[in-house]
Amino acid sequence: MNVLILTTSFPLEDYSSSGIFVARLVNNLALQHEVTVITPGDHKHRLPFINKGVRVIPFRYAPYRWQVISHAPGGIPVALRCNRALYLLIPFLLVGFFLTSLKWARDMNVLHANWAACGLIAGIVGKYHGIPVVTTIRGEDITRSSRLQLDNLILTFCMRLSDRIIGVSQAIVDRLKQRVGVIAEQVCLIENGVDEELFLVQHEWCKDGFLRLIFIGSLIPRKGVDTLLKAINAFGPGSSLLLSIVGEGVEEIALREQVGQYGLTNNVKFHGMVAPEYLSTLLTLHDVLVLPSYSEGRPNVVLEAMAAGLPVIASDIPGVDELVLDGRTGLLFVAGNVTELFQCLDTLMRDKALLEKMGGDGRKQILERGLLWSVTAEKYTRLYQSVQRGSI
Repeated sequence: MNVLILTTSFPLEDYSSSGIFVARLVNNLALQHEVTVITPGDHKHRLPFINKGVRVIPFRYAPYRWQVISHAPGGIPVALRCNRALYLLIPFLLVGFFLTSLKWARDMNVLHANWAACGLIAGIVGKYHGIPVVTTIRGEDITRSSRLQLDNLILTFCMRLSDRIIGVSQAIVDRLKQRVGVIAEQVCLIENGVDEELFLVQHEWCKDGFLRLIFIGSLIPRKGVDTLLKAINAFGPGSSLLLSIVGEGVEEIALREQVGQYGLTNNVKFHGMVAPEYLSTLLTLHDVLVLPSYSEGRPNVVLEAMAAGLPVIASDIPGVDELVLDGRTGLLFVAGNVTELFQCLDTLMRDKALLEKMGGDGRKQILERGLLWSVTAEKYTRLYQSVQRGSI
């Protein structure tokens, strides 16, 4: 089957983390299908290329040095908030996306869009060519549609033009089914997965008496990393907490300044962006994943940490609360509440046995629920076959 993937985020370099979860799915789909990915270009990539059996089409929408909207940490929304002049490029990006999709869709069996804006484009292209469309909706689509009328309209028309809508968490599926005019059978849940190699990760808990924490993600405001630094600072000087911050983003300078102000330079290390294949090694070297976000869709880093046997301390927010079972596979706290986060950290600092038990229970949960990328790809394959039969 020929599948065309539309996505605003996709790693154009091996070390990039832009849309890495989309790439994980695509690589597993490519084991069964001929897969082509259309994504906005950057300052470097000018021609289609093949990577791991997947054809990638980075389309041009501006002079190359201006193509900076899509692949930075936090994606398009963060890029636009940081530089409002980039809004001038959005019409060109949309036109480029549409024309490129129109061209490459001709010989495809299914169009699969990621995020609502891509789903709107795929829906129009699909109607023109008579090709079924599947759109995957993620947390940011829901969050923005509840705040901005334009995003609400994009999501509405995306859903009307798509043959199937996928939510990556039950919370997202429930919200989508509540929308006016939506047929419940049109919406279904397909969860993201993890790579099987993560189940091989082993730990030496609290090595040298330190509790090693890790945060992985874009350094943007909604990730709440400042809350984590405040909680660590509350332990006072000379604490046995060590934190690795993995990722890049607009908040990095402010977070580095915060670390200096608190005198935590010996406790906190910034790793920057790391290659995705280094993930399992990173998780091996740490004891706990901390995700203090204010909003998420279905954070794959939580699945990956659990598969690697790490307990997770995370904000008690939709999407996350479906994964982290409070007191069993990790600990939840009210987003932004420094005191509660401090208590979570203190609990695991004092109880090494609880660390090991929560880590083991988390890994067991991932296995029992079959949250593997191979399983996710198989579910999408069955869905593709279903919508294709329905279009005949």
